Amino acid sequence: MTLYSPLPDIQFQELDIHHYIFDNPRYPSEPEAPALVDGPSGRVITRGELTDQAKRLSHALIRDYAWKDGDVASLFLPNSTAYAPIFFGILGAGGIVTTSNNNYTSQELTHQLGHSDAKILFTSSDLLPIALESARAVGIPTSRIILTEAPGHDQTLPRGSRSLEDVITSISSFPEASQWPRKLTEEQVRSRTALIAYSSGTSGMPKGIELTHWNITCNIQQYIAFEGPVPKNDVWIEFLPLYHIYGLITSLFSALTLHIPMVVMPRFSMVPLLEAIVKYRVTFMHVVPPIVLAFAKHPDVGQYDLSRVRGMMSAAAPLDAELGEAVSTRTGIQVRQVYGMSETAPLT
Repeated sequence: MTLYSPLPDIQFQELDIHHYIFDNPRYPSEPEAPALVDGPSGRVITRGELTDQAKRLSHALIRDYAWKDGDVASLFLPNSTAYAPIFFGILGAGGIVTTSNNNYTSQELTHQLGHSDAKILFTSSDLLPIALESARAVGIPTSRIILTEAPGHDQTLPRGSRSLEDVITSISSFPEASQWPRKLTEEQVRSRTALIAYSSGTSGMPKGIELTHWNITCNIQQYIAFEGPVPKNDVWIEFLPLYHIYGLITSLFSALTLHIPMVVMPRFSMVPLLEAIVKYRVTFMHVVPPIVLAFAKHPDVGQYDLSRVRGMMSAAAPLDAELGEAVSTRTGIQVRQVYGMSETAPLT
């Protein structure tokens, strides 16, 4: 028996991820519109600034790192507004991204770097000791480690490594930097790997899951069709880990596609989250069941005006219906549950 969706068929666009999100004829350009907001500082990155950083990184990888189509870059990073330009910069150079859990031990990171055959490692100063140990173990030289910010006061930049700012600004006078250096054909969109996501499954070490540009853009388009029109002044907030496919694709990539400003928090913490929701007038969020529980039980929830939040979507684990109803009763926020898995990029 064949089952059909009640939703109308989708006319899928066969574009690579970076062109789908930033150079899509279905959506206006809006270079001055806010794309990302750093939750702790309030710093805004516009769509124009984001694409400019990503394109310059693409050209720098090709020029300075002898980057080849299909090379893999590892992102061993906490949540930050740097995640997006790095990710799209790698894709724009014809590369593949593998995202690593920023809570990994050196043994776990070494496994993923070796298994994915990563050629370059992006990390942050607080994760640098683990990154250096793992890079040495798999033969990644320090000259192929890029830090998202300057080292801490008690650290020095490893010999040959560079900061992300230095890499990006080194392309400032490069005339071709206004264009993506790589654009995939429709056939390549369907076949080229964009992301190697790692999932622990039920046993053993985490396993790599290859997702193509087509896998990811199709899932974004399916999610957008499922959601329907979004309010004009929507603001989303990201506190789920960006190394996880749910936070990365369903939340961040969908917001960027729809030109919805995304407030990026470094991690989940209830009071800073509540403060950010009020400060930035957040209207929607992607959550997991423990966070739904926090909205139902945390004593400080009632002290904040959450009336602008129209809904939250829960995934990654089963959500008890009574818990969702408890949050709706307490806060007025509508809670929905969806399903997915890493192998489906991710929503089903």
